[in-house]
This record gives sequence, structure tokens and C-alpha cells, in this order.
Amino acid sequence: MPNEQGVKVSIATGVWGVAAEHVGNFMPDGGPIIPFPLPRPCKGSIKPVKGETVAAFSPFGHKEATVSARPGEVPHFSAVPGQALVVTTTDGDGFYQLAVPPGTYSILLARPGGWHLDWTANHGLVGAAVVKPGQVAELWFNDRYRRAD
Repeated sequence: MPNEQGVKVSIATGVWGVAAEHVGNFMPDGGPIIPFPLPRPCKGSIKPVKGETVAAFSPFGHKEATVSARPGEVPHFSAVPGQALVVTTTDGDGFYQLAVPPGTYSILLARPGGWHLDWTANHGLVGAAVVKPGQVAELWFNDRYRRAD
């Protein structure tokens, strides 16, 4: 079933998305006062997150998980409640899909150091995706903003 973005989704009910890493400087380079149009483009790049685990968990809130972060890193969950209900791996384009029955799930991406989420807290839950009967919900991961050294 192709969706409006042209991605091939082969499940009838569940969650699909793309995991991407933003590396480098995404701020416009225009000096202290940025004239419009911007004089130079941003210097960041977006790369697919390949071969990483994506998992659906029973829904949980921030207070139910252990958050960890080192200076300069995106915070992540070093411990989450419960076991993964469904697990898959991102392909070469960062695409993933999880066949799950209707319900609400916390969808997380495994990265070095722990579980990352899409940085939204929908319905007061971590990485929430609401799947309705006969629907494939969309949830993208922006594993973002790592400085290019």
C-alpha cells in the first residue's frame, strides 16, 4: 500500500516511519542579523539510520523510564518499563514498519546508549503512536542534532 510520500508500506494495520540522523550545523549562516533571503544555506546533513532496532512497547510516560545523557548528546532512555511487543530493523533508507493491532504504543529507536524517541509526547506518553483499525500510523524519528566534529 503506497502512501502519499510514495513509500511502500506492506502492512494493513500498524506503524511505519523513517529514522534519520541530523549531523552538523543547521543554523543559517547570516551573521548577527540574518537578512532574508538567507545568504548561505545551512551546513548540516540528514542521513538515514540504517540497520537499527525499532520496537513497540506498551504505552508509558516519562516518569516510568530512566533518562540518561552525557554532555553534547541527545538524552535517551537507558531503561524502559516492560518488554518490547514487536521489534523490527530499519532498512538502508531508514524505513521501518511494525505490524501491531489497534491500540496505543510507545515506539522507540535503539541507538548507542539506549532507546531514543521521536521527541514528541503525544497523549502524555513517550513516543506515542495511536493505531486505529485498518490504519497504518506514521511516526518518524529525528535522531537529531549531533555536532559534526
